[in-house]
Amino acid sequence: MNDLLFIALLIALLYYFFIYLPQQKKSNPDPDNNSFTYPKPKKETEPGPTFEFPGAISQKETQELENTLDYLINGMDELSQDLDKY
Repeated sequence: MNDLLFIALLIALLYYFFIYLPQQKKSNPDPDNNSFTYPKPKKETEPGPTFEFPGAISQKETQELENTLDYLINGMDELSQDLDKY
C-alpha cells in the first residue's frame, strides 16, 4: 500500500514539473505584461485621468450623516452605561 502511494505521488510530481509548469511558462512569455506586477509609470506628456464623482455628497447630506452618527454613538454610550449597572 505504501508503494502505491509513493508511486502515485511520484507520478503527480513528475506531471507537475515536466508537463504543467512548462505549459504555464509558454502561456505567459512576456514577464512585463503580468497582471501581478505594478503598471509601468506614464510619461509626463501623457495626460492623467480625470475623475468625476457623480454621487458626491452635498453639505446638507454631510451634516445629516454627522447628526445620525452622533445619535448612534450617544445611543451606544447609553446602552453601555445601562449594561454597566448590571
